Amino acid sequence: MAATSVAHRGRPGLAVVAVSGAGAFVVAFVAVRQLELVFGRTPQANAAILAGLLGGLAIGSLAGDRVLLRGSSPIRLYGLLAVGSAIAALATPLV
Repeated sequence: MAATSVAHRGRPGLAVVAVSGAGAFVVAFVAVRQLELVFGRTPQANAAILAGLLGGLAIGSLAGDRVLLRGSSPIRLYGLLAVGSAIAALATPLV
């Protein structure tokens, strides 16, 4: 069991990616549920909402790739961006 814990110490980025992926899924699910009130409950509305969310992820991936490669600690910057995204998602209902 000690060997397993030592193996995970060298990969903190894997946990960050897993948690942020789960967070993105939750944000997508909540966004679809909230925007159904505005756009309706049709498959076309759901497809448009998910296309917008995935398009935002793709744009963020393209822009983030350049920034992360220049930084000294890409995992730390990725984690900060994930926390910022979570804060923005939590603040959205208040706005």
